[in-house]
Amino acid sequence: MLIGAASPKKRFHGEEKSGYQRVDQLAVDECRPELLKEPPLQQVVDVFYCGQCGAGFVSSSILQAAK
Repeated sequence: MLIGAASPKKRFHGEEKSGYQRVDQLAVDECRPELLKEPPLQQVVDVFYCGQCGAGFVSSSILQAAK
């Protein structure tokens, strides 16, 4: 699955943008670096897929700890 190149936090230099609509739900800078592929493939992550609901999802183990 392709994830975002940068989160809104990184894109807007830590500033919260009111009304900003995020098109992705996960970005490279929100993931544990050791679990990402080498550039230029760091935006491509392994996912799980639910055949019943048709949704792909990423394991929460890839997320960085909340700061």
